[in-house]
Amino acid sequence: MRNVKIQIHHLILGAFIMVLCSSPNLSIGQVRDGQIYVVQARHSGKVWDVKDNSKNDHAIIQQWTRHNGANQQFRFKSAGDGTYFIENINSGKYLDIPNGSKESGVIVQQYPYHGGLNQRFQVKSVGGGFVSIMNKHSEKWLDIVAISKADGAELQQFVYNGGENQQFKLIPFIAPQPLPTYRVRFELVCNKTTDISEPLGLNTEDEVFFGVNSTTVFNGVSTNQNYTMRPIAGRDIYEMGPNSNKSFNFSLFNGSIKPKEMVAFGLAIIEQDNAQRPSILQLGGGLGLAVGAVVATLIGEMELGAQLAQKAKTEIEQGSKKLYESLDKQEQQLIGDVAITVANKGNGSQLVVKAQNNSRVSINTPNKVELVLSGANSNYTLRVYLENASVPFRSNYIFLDAFYDDKCRCGSVYVINRGNNRLNSNLKEIPISTGGSDYRWYCCDTEESANPPDWTNLIMASYQNQKNITWKWYHKQGETPVVKR
Repeated sequence: MRNVKIQIHHLILGAFIMVLCSSPNLSIGQVRDGQIYVVQARHSGKVWDVKDNSKNDHAIIQQWTRHNGANQQFRFKSAGDGTYFIENINSGKYLDIPNGSKESGVIVQQYPYHGGLNQRFQVKSVGGGFVSIMNKHSEKWLDIVAISKADGAELQQFVYNGGENQQFKLIPFIAPQPLPTYRVRFELVCNKTTDISEPLGLNTEDEVFFGVNSTTVFNGVSTNQNYTMRPIAGRDIYEMGPNSNKSFNFSLFNGSIKPKEMVAFGLAIIEQDNAQRPSILQLGGGLGLAVGAVVATLIGEMELGAQLAQKAKTEIEQGSKKLYESLDKQEQQLIGDVAITVANKGNGSQLVVKAQNNSRVSINTPNKVELVLSGANSNYTLRVYLENASVPFRSNYIFLDAFYDDKCRCGSVYVINRGNNRLNSNLKEIPISTGGSDYRWYCCDTEESANPPDWTNLIMASYQNQKNITWKWYHKQGETPVVKR
């Protein structure tokens, strides 16, 4: 009797083991026909991936760290019989058991659609939001080889064993929203020039250019550079004043700023050809310290590490010192300088502007800061904007040069361009599509000798005393960001 009981116990235990290792008798998982999924292995957290981003027939399916590439996206299409065809989005090819094999250990491949049973898969829920997936032809289950957690481990078919390497989560793929692109722009408005008090008013215009020390912190790496912003084609200054340019718009940055990233600028506004000036080095020495301190603080708040904070701070201070040394030339004056930083601490980007030397802030918001720059003889307004880069800002015209007192008694003035096209008459604004110095000017049908400078794409003509013509040449400024990702 005792032997009989032992045999019965063995039979019951064997039957119990067979039940555990047989196919799950479970309800079909909830799969949405046509939905694109990222398929994540339960044991490793890695996702299905077509090896090497391949579009070729026979490319194998493996697991890999998720990166949201199209080779990790799979569309489940109903076959109408309770099974699904599984299409890779990158290649347009389908999961396929090679040669219709029924053997365990066969690696799953991608292959063009043919509708065979070896391309049909049944999805069954195993609870907890996970499913197991069986090939209809072989009745084997999709399985990560050797229960591996490594990138590159292959997807095979295998007998059902209930392991977590045979359990997968179907994660609906939602395309990540593109990062917003930002523009950091400044507008400089001349209210009073430094040269306004010169004897006899011979020169009432300021000759302006900009020195910039820029730092970016992208992907945990800081980069620093110096440059000046000047006109092109040999000109080294912008004219500003009542008879030339009353304002400028310039873009310092145009691009995305990811969480825990930032851009920073030390902006110096320099006036050339004015001997009555304090030392640029004396006034500008604090800008690098100001920018460096702000950047170091922001890097700390973004938890990027003390080493990066110190590196960026040192680079900014040294770069700013070199910038001011290069700017400290004879007959140049510092109109004003500001520290500009834009950081994304994880909840969007925010603008911070700190003024140096004879400056005061009149407006301060997360997207706009306005300052008044006041010197001994000058007064400027500086506005700094953080704005959506997809919305273009209004371009302004930069004054280049003028030709005064051109005699034209009959008042019939026009321009002929290279293509012998007549561009204007009646003394109106003349838009010119390309710059150059070989436009022909006519007054009373007689060719004149005045030529516009290079970089001209707008010409203005006006009467003086009903006899003489004044020509002014402009460049229509576009948006050319200086710093990009």
